[in-house]
Amino acid sequence: MKQGENTSLLKQLGQKIREVRTEKAIPIKEIAYNIGITTQAYGNIENGKTDLSISRLLEIASELKVHYSRLLDIEKANTFNLNGENSAAGIYFLQMGSNPIYNNLLPENAYALYEKLLAAKDSELEVLRKLVARYEG
Repeated sequence: MKQGENTSLLKQLGQKIREVRTEKAIPIKEIAYNIGITTQAYGNIENGKTDLSISRLLEIASELKVHYSRLLDIEKANTFNLNGENSAAGIYFLQMGSNPIYNNLLPENAYALYEKLLAAKDSELEVLRKLVARYEG
């Protein structure tokens, strides 16, 4: 990921954290104290100036009493894995604002597998359409 993209994502993440904190009317001082940092350091997080670790993100989510995916703005509709389930495991891409974040560990044949799974779903839909038509007709 390029430096500019990283900065943009950090700003988006910080804005989302601020949005949730404000929505829940939790003072900055309270969250900063509870996670063991200064209010200035916490302000830097909300301003997108701090590169967050996963553990710090999880701490903030816990203090805000939300799942971390809400802070990352992950939409289930934009999440896919090899099991065909909506989750954060396997092959996936996450949508954060308008910037897709791709999993760097995708096997070379992942997209081919994805296409096969889509074709199988299309086939299942066709069978279901025929069944519906048979019962309606």
